[in-house]
Amino acid sequence: MQLAACQSIEYYSQAVGGQSDIWMNQRDIQAVLSDPSVDTKTKARLKIAYQARRFASRELLLPDNESYSRYVDLERDYVIWNVVATPPYSVDAVESCFPIVGCVSYRGYYRKKAALEYGKKLQQKGLDVYVGGVSAYSTLGWFDDPLLNTMLARSDAAIAGLVFHELAHQVLYIKDDTRFNESFATAVEEIGLRQWAAEQGVNQSLQNYFSERAKRKDIVRMVLESREQMRTAYTAYASAGESQLAKVKRTQFEGINKRYTELKRVGGGTPGFDRFFATELNNASLALFGEYHGWVDAFEQLFEQSGGDWGLFYTAVETLSQKSKVERDDELQRLRSQ
Repeated sequence: MQLAACQSIEYYSQAVGGQSDIWMNQRDIQAVLSDPSVDTKTKARLKIAYQARRFASRELLLPDNESYSRYVDLERDYVIWNVVATPPYSVDAVESCFPIVGCVSYRGYYRKKAALEYGKKLQQKGLDVYVGGVSAYSTLGWFDDPLLNTMLARSDAAIAGLVFHELAHQVLYIKDDTRFNESFATAVEEIGLRQWAAEQGVNQSLQNYFSERAKRKDIVRMVLESREQMRTAYTAYASAGESQLAKVKRTQFEGINKRYTELKRVGGGTPGFDRFFATELNNASLALFGEYHGWVDAFEQLFEQSGGDWGLFYTAVETLSQKSKVERDDELQRLRSQ
């Protein structure tokens, strides 16, 4: 009990310290844009983010506050590193629970070393572990989130999408349902980007982005299907013993790698997913796919049923969020099947 308490204090201390560093180093975007020491590429990216921010409130009815009106250069590639863990023969993440956000399927660290150390402790307990860098996160409207340098190493459309995604978390967030929250934000990102692109007009950069986005959706669909096949296989062999389960696990991952190779053969695949599939995959590698993408199609269908009206859509999502988790999932499943 004492050890657990010490670990909790250590975790919250690094979280408070990391967030404080961000707050203390914020600069107004207009001041950054007028600073001759800031490179032109960063300024161009900040202008895109600023335009997307205004578009988000004007057209997508996302919160109109001071979020993304300031900038912080963290001088690193990621703002946090998430640690995801699953039991050795399960595709469902082990949740971490916190006072404000409730239970989520990951645990974030502001320093990569700390994330790797925590991941190693979980591995020693026999869990599958994945540690991945994250470019942005939302404080859910409790504070005004700044733009970060970690958000700018993207295409123009991807920067806009990230702004839409993170602001969506300020519209609605419910405790203990990562899949609902992330799928909702991803749906807002996807729909918002299509509207953003329509306003920007057709250009090669946007065409390239949506071409890769389509490939990415095919990969995500494949991974989600494979993940459910793995869930079924683990359940079917649950009482078969360790050696048989290990064989099932190995076979399933060989299958998902073959499916990705086949997608690439017919013109699919992306550089990012090439790197992902080049790593040694495990259950934890796949766990968050379901959380970020599991209900996206359902939310997009709900948007259509709302007549493409953002206000009506948010009201419908709010109504859905007030149901029990079982009722929410049933309704989202019904929407997705349409």
